[in-house]
Amino acid sequence: MNRCTLSALLVVATAGPVGANAGPPASGGQVAGEPVGVRHIRIVRETLSIDLRPVARNEKAVIDVVYQLQNDAPRRPLDLLFATGSNEIAGFVVLFDGQPVPVTLASETAIPDSWKPPRETPGFGGGSGIEYAPGTRPANPVKLVAFSLDVPPGAHTLVVKYTAAVGTNWRGHPLRYHQFAYVLAPARSWEGFGGLDVAVYLPENWAATTTPDLIREGDILRGSFPNVPADSIAITFRASDGSYRSVIEITRWLFGSVAFGGLLVAMGIGRWRGRRAARAVHANSTQKGIIWPWALGLGLVWSVGFFATGLLAVYAPEAALPEGQAGGTGYTQIFEAIGITLLAPTVAVFGFLVTYITGLLVQRINLRAARTAHPELGGSVTGSGSEIAAPRAPV
Repeated sequence: MNRCTLSALLVVATAGPVGANAGPPASGGQVAGEPVGVRHIRIVRETLSIDLRPVARNEKAVIDVVYQLQNDAPRRPLDLLFATGSNEIAGFVVLFDGQPVPVTLASETAIPDSWKPPRETPGFGGGSGIEYAPGTRPANPVKLVAFSLDVPPGAHTLVVKYTAAVGTNWRGHPLRYHQFAYVLAPARSWEGFGGLDVAVYLPENWAATTTPDLIREGDILRGSFPNVPADSIAITFRASDGSYRSVIEITRWLFGSVAFGGLLVAMGIGRWRGRRAARAVHANSTQKGIIWPWALGLGLVWSVGFFATGLLAVYAPEAALPEGQAGGTGYTQIFEAIGITLLAPTVAVFGFLVTYITGLLVQRINLRAARTAHPELGGSVTGSGSEIAAPRAPV
């Protein structure tokens, strides 16, 4: 039983326009990328590490960048700017040749054009991109971190490590999307760039897609480029859906079995009670010929089964997803649950009527057949199925 069938059962109860995507589709995220201000110094090699594993714990990603610098000129100062989305700089670490470098928040608020993040991150399965707009909301402004270096001639190592918030997009189904982009465009303005090695660490078994393409090795995405490969490294990633697919198939099969199988059971019980009622006429027993209590009981049992398995089909699959990773921004589940709740009493009435009417029809058919086979006997059904008149003796 697919989702279309489940939705079809709820049409009566949920007819009318429904805002399925109420609320903001995405939030969070901040600008991260190469520094602005590198002049007259070559980057011999850059090693970029993006650790996304903390995202599974609702924490920020960890960015760790190692720059191999080469100054072919006399000692020169170097003033650099990095982007951050936090007013706190305690977690922003800069090491120059192994020595810590003090950092401060810059007074500037506007980010350079070269730091503009991509408009979207890639979609899964070759689908369209997913809108990405970090740092555009007042609650998540972009801050600039500044620091200065005094670079002697020769080779040097600059290490920068900080955390960055990852964007979340709730329109993914069944799992929300997480988005991150590392802006490379500022590197184009450097004196020289000798290549880039990238490693992106994913939470265990999480799916990911990137632009430009990176090679997956287990839960690590790797890439090596001789020059700046793109303006940004854009990443869309999400948790594994675990047993979601299995749970959704099982619960919908169970719901479908109860929803449609209940009709067969109602007709079967109706036939059984109808035959017993017909026999009760010949046995001159009124109690054994009563139909309505069985019809009422079947209707109630069918209604409870419909309600329970319906809610199970609505909520159990999401419960099988990793905690805090379910997607969807609307109220689809709420309306499906309301539809199940409203339809349950209707199922009870329908079950009663199917069982009761089937019982009466089968009873009449059996009595008619008995009269045809034994014309010397008479008999009639009186009341509403609760009382059966004894056959009349021939005059």
